[in-house]
Amino acid sequence: MKEEIIKEYFFMWVTRDFTFLDTYFSDDIIYRECYGAMYVGIRKSICGSKKCY
Repeated sequence: MKEEIIKEYFFMWVTRDFTFLDTYFSDDIIYRECYGAMYVGIRKSICGSKKCY
């Protein structure tokens, strides 16, 4: 189960399709990039990783 979730998460990054990101993370996620950028909230986390349409 955990292994499948991790595979699906990384597959979202490879395909740049974050449609189901909220399946794995809560709305109040805090995401920090390795270079220091930080995104708060699921929408900002998605927008920070790709163009938002």
